Amino acid sequence: MIQKITRHITEGSVFSGLEINNSDKGDIYYFLEIKKLKDELVISKNLILNNLDEINLHVNKTTPLFLCFNNDKILTKQLNNSNTSLEAALVNEAFPNIDIKTFYWEIIQKSKNCIVSISRKEYVDSILIKLSQFKITPFQISIGVSSIAEIIQFTHVEMVHLKNHDLKLNNGEIFELKSNVINQEEIYQINGLELYNFSLLIFGQILSHLNGNQRFTNFSDQNQKFKIQLNNERIFNSIGKFALAFFGILLLVNFIFVNHYFSKTSELKTNLLASDSQKENLIKLENIVKSKQDKINTISNSSNSKSTYYLDIIAQSIPPSILLNKINYQPLTKNIQENKPILIDKKIILLTGLSNDNNEFSKWIESLEKKDWINSIETLDFDFVNDNSSEFSIEIKTNDK
Repeated sequence: MIQKITRHITEGSVFSGLEINNSDKGDIYYFLEIKKLKDELVISKNLILNNLDEINLHVNKTTPLFLCFNNDKILTKQLNNSNTSLEAALVNEAFPNIDIKTFYWEIIQKSKNCIVSISRKEYVDSILIKLSQFKITPFQISIGVSSIAEIIQFTHVEMVHLKNHDLKLNNGEIFELKSNVINQEEIYQINGLELYNFSLLIFGQILSHLNGNQRFTNFSDQNQKFKIQLNNERIFNSIGKFALAFFGILLLVNFIFVNHYFSKTSELKTNLLASDSQKENLIKLENIVKSKQDKINTISNSSNSKSTYYLDIIAQSIPPSILLNKINYQPLTKNIQENKPILIDKKIILLTGLSNDNNEFSKWIESLEKKDWINSIETLDFDFVNDNSSEFSIEIKTNDK
């Protein structure tokens, strides 16, 4: 359950994909958006774009974007009866005259009828740079027809026609791969979903991620960086929205509360001015208003500190294995009491949450202790929930004056 909640926070329930292919007029882009409703996948968008600039109109910056390169810049070759299972050796066997360090590669069906796809790093990186100009970072990239392996088990056809390849299937594997440029759309039934042949690779890439299947590439580190970046952005966005809503509700309640007492004060001044007892009640009510106003000022002043800066730094430093469930900035030193000032500890930040990796938790604490605005960090509580996760509570002391 915790893993599902964490995944929903870091990834959401909407996934989009973009396949870069080519046509007679140049590159063409197939866009697919899928929503996950409980255990069911629903197609919400299926578009053909003529220009990469159009992607900015359809992609939400915090929605995972799966990027598939499958145009004429990608070389794909099938090996039959290879004598090795080593990935680099398979790439060299398929393309013996290339400098492998300058290429991205991806492999499927390592054991039989191996298929190797390669692309120059320079080309893939140029597309990533262009997307970054729109402030779009992909969640995962793939090259060639590799992602089709995820969905051929759900279809019973003998031949699949992609944009630039024909795939002959046999017992859930690709038996033969041929290059063939087609422009005709075909519809395939994939486990109850109707998908055009031009959307199969994108859907397969998304499905492979949701199923957690292993992929054989030399750019796994880049995909991991993309994933961590999006996860951090979504977590920070969620915390920011929660904090904004919390302070908004708090200020609204305070405004209603203060306005209520000011109305009573005005009524007493008008109707009971002549009576000594009435004057005494008026003075008491004014004192109450003043006390409430002082409390409001205390809360308002504390919120104008460096809280946004500190919470921003903390949010950016959180590794994927840690999920915060409570942040208490400048906690109360005593419970709020009637007619007494509110006392807060201005130098304290309390964090509680769950950790799935003790080593990453320790490294995270060490990285925070290096911040020049932190005096010390004390672990208040660290209890094991199960074999994979632990609850923790830490106290951060800042060097605010």
